[in-house]
Amino acid sequence: MRLHFFEWSSNLEKNEENYNTLDEINQSIVLTYLTKYASLKNIDSYGILEWNKKSKLKHTNYKMFQDIEFENVMDNQAWDLKNYILSLKELEKTMDRIIAETNRDL
Repeated sequence: MRLHFFEWSSNLEKNEENYNTLDEINQSIVLTYLTKYASLKNIDSYGILEWNKKSKLKHTNYKMFQDIEFENVMDNQAWDLKNYILSLKELEKTMDRIIAETNRDL
């Protein structure tokens, strides 16, 4: 049982590192790129802000979707998200093992 708690603690740390990396990349790279080349108001209209009106500024995303830098930024973001999801799944497996052993010992 101790080994599972050690594994759980280790997975928690790894998960926190992965989350912090994901957040840092999102804030420093993704958001920086989008701030330069996209309308955040238009993007936010699909999110929690639910803007009723889009930006009054004329803007098209066509050029951005033809940009290799955008593709690379999104690919990197997707990779980091996948890595974070995998670390969450490992954490879940460890918690399931702890719960199973705890139930078995009861």
